[in-house]
Amino acid sequence: MKKIIIVGVVILSGVLLWFFLLRTNTPSQAPQPVDILPIVSYDIQSRDGVTSEIMEARFSEFLTEEKSVNAWTEFTHNGQTVSAQEGLSALGTTVEPSINTLLDQHQWQLYKCEDTISSTGAPSLVISLTFALNPNYPSNLYKDQLDYLATWEQTLLTDVRTVLFPKAYFSITPSQISVFRNNPKHSFVGLRETNVSFSGGETGYIGYIFVGDELLIGNNLECLVEAQELLFDTSA
Repeated sequence: MKKIIIVGVVILSGVLLWFFLLRTNTPSQAPQPVDILPIVSYDIQSRDGVTSEIMEARFSEFLTEEKSVNAWTEFTHNGQTVSAQEGLSALGTTVEPSINTLLDQHQWQLYKCEDTISSTGAPSLVISLTFALNPNYPSNLYKDQLDYLATWEQTLLTDVRTVLFPKAYFSITPSQISVFRNNPKHSFVGLRETNVSFSGGETGYIGYIFVGDELLIGNNLECLVEAQELLFDTSA
């Protein structure tokens, strides 16, 4: 009986050894490539710097060209990233001063979804801003960010309308904006939104998502959510 047990143990040990050697000598499978959302760049080649005229021309290209659909878009000047303050200011957009001081000025982009806004045919757009890492901030940074965003809500529409509501699709002057509210039907805790009416009779939407170090401001809920999910996709 003992011989049978010993033989069985030897056979089992041999099988385990063979399996181990087989595993160690088999090349490991190469990791599958991860699809990375492309970044489209519009370069401003000018000795005069980033002027409003040239920036608006590049922005118009961004609005109409197919290559910028479903892609993060950046603007560069002679190959160097245009800062958020310089680029957005050239487009007539203003960032709330307290928010602006906390931003990483070279980490901002625009995103354009494939679907358009049905009421006007305008592109669905998102502005992406990134807060800079600030470990030595003297107080509660997150609380201050929320407070500054609450302050910005009062002027957010007029501050960003030249980008999110281009004059080619909307009347320049917004006539009415509702109070910003949370979206209880959505899973993003940091989503705030409101509806917009324009003097020309158009209607619109503006919302923002603040999560992590990212601030996304969009003119369409579905596009805003799409941009957020792509930005924080960890499923790959």
